[in-house]
Amino acid sequence: MEREYTFEISFNTEDSVDSFKPENPRPNEKWYNATLKIINNEIFIIIPYKPEFYRGFSNWKPTINWNKFGSYIEINNAKQNPGVIDISFKEAKLLGNSYENSVTLKVDWVRIDLEPDNEETDTGVFYLNDAGFKFVHKFYNPIFPNIDNNYKPTRRGEDYYSIEESNYRPEFEYDYSDSVNKSKIKIVKNPFLKFNYKNILENNSIHFADVVCRAVSFYYERYIDYSFARICLSKKKIIIKKTLPQQIGYSDLGISRLMYIGNSWGIHKFLSSNWHIAFISHYTILSKSINNYLHANIVEGSSTFLILYSIIEFIKSAAPKKNKVNDKFNIIASRKEMKGVCNVAYTILLKLIPKNEYPEFEKKWVAVIGNLKYKTMKSIIEELFIENQLNCDEFPIKIERLIKIRNYFVHGGKIEIEQEELDKANYLLYEITAILILNLMGINDWNKYRIKE
Repeated sequence: MEREYTFEISFNTEDSVDSFKPENPRPNEKWYNATLKIINNEIFIIIPYKPEFYRGFSNWKPTINWNKFGSYIEINNAKQNPGVIDISFKEAKLLGNSYENSVTLKVDWVRIDLEPDNEETDTGVFYLNDAGFKFVHKFYNPIFPNIDNNYKPTRRGEDYYSIEESNYRPEFEYDYSDSVNKSKIKIVKNPFLKFNYKNILENNSIHFADVVCRAVSFYYERYIDYSFARICLSKKKIIIKKTLPQQIGYSDLGISRLMYIGNSWGIHKFLSSNWHIAFISHYTILSKSINNYLHANIVEGSSTFLILYSIIEFIKSAAPKKNKVNDKFNIIASRKEMKGVCNVAYTILLKLIPKNEYPEFEKKWVAVIGNLKYKTMKSIIEELFIENQLNCDEFPIKIERLIKIRNYFVHGGKIEIEQEELDKANYLLYEITAILILNLMGINDWNKYRIKE
């Protein structure tokens, strides 16, 4: 499949003005003619070769963040294409470039707004990547040709799932090819999400698909995302094309890891719950946490530990701050007197350790002094676990030890960590972070006593 659109392009280089010399013009000094080409799964911006653009772009490219490439792009005159309202690259990353008779930029995202299609108003279809097949096939029985030799899917139910006032369901699109010269027919099942919208905002028509993809990615522990979308609204039709990264290092789990923390929900029950209400409210936290959770699956050892631990830190930092005024001791000394007493205590305690350990002790002392005024001495991480109904006393590895391991990997130190202990710590963190994510989604169906020896 190949599609082509023409427009004018300019580059916003305000963040990089100082990196250019007068003899090397910046790319944004004029508009340049450009062509968008979508060839199968690849997206290209092609700009005819001009020396001034080549020099400016070559000097500018190393100074920018390729992951935010789309934020530098401005588009003009997209309406010269029949039926096109606008073209946007705002979420695109720059994947690469080449220079021959033109400057060809390979990006991973484009959005094209078209005139409305009244026949499909208030619907959206989002075609999923290969990982989405594992998700969608759960809703289908094996297919057989009917008496007219038309191949049609046989669903296990006609269930639609709610997300606010709209609904959706996973489906297969069946493509088949036949030839009188061949004895076999080729059938391809393309997984997609079908949305029926009601009272929908334009941004939500896309956002809801992102929400569902992140949630089922967590459930199946695989990155499930859409590579092509077609959203039909009353005022426009939106086409989104994405080039998704190749997935590596995933085993095909027979069951969701949620089973191991006592959540035995099938995908139907999972989607039928009200998870989406909390998910939409905490989308940024959950999206980042789930991405980290999935990424931890494709690394090993200390990397897995640190990625999982970062989920705990992120969820805690994003939680509302609690007012601890009522948990403080009633200090009868002035601030100056208290500081003097603490300094005396610090001097006395230093006599108990060798001088070469003074710097490390000082770091510990600063943290202790900061917490002395509170009646509770629980760590921030322990408070988070208690808030999430986790019984820290039953953990196979104590919280203090988890913190020490984390500090060792980040800052270095003198503790010893055997591979067996690290494996146990990672297994524990997988269960803890899964529970934290479930709780944040408003799902409390898990066995809180599962995490123990």
